[in-house]
Amino acid sequence: VTEALISAGADVNASEQDNWTPLHHAASVGHPEIVRLLLIAGAEIDARYKPDGATALHYSSREGKVEIVKILLEANADLTIKDKHGKTAFDLTKDDTMRELLRSVGNFQAWCCYRKLLSRKSVQ
Repeated sequence: VTEALISAGADVNASEQDNWTPLHHAASVGHPEIVRLLLIAGAEIDARYKPDGATALHYSSREGKVEIVKILLEANADLTIKDKHGKTAFDLTKDDTMRELLRSVGNFQAWCCYRKLLSRKSVQ
């Protein structure tokens, strides 16, 4: 159904009044194939749900959806976004395996940023 809607030109970023998007829903309930389809079709990966400021990564982390978290991280979801309570996806997870996954990706992203900064300094 999702594929047919996307093929028919449905807006993958269409949202309810509070910016609850199809990606938020698919990530929170754990539909990996739909998450992939939405991302391929251009869904805004870091869209924030207005009432709590959370992204799809926040919801999938909190709900323990490891496969969804992996998909979102592979698509470069921003690990640093905080919800209205100041919590990142890492803060919301209760699963040790997911916590380690988020930590390792966060460390890798930090390392990449550090390398970029070093290369900029050497150019100057």
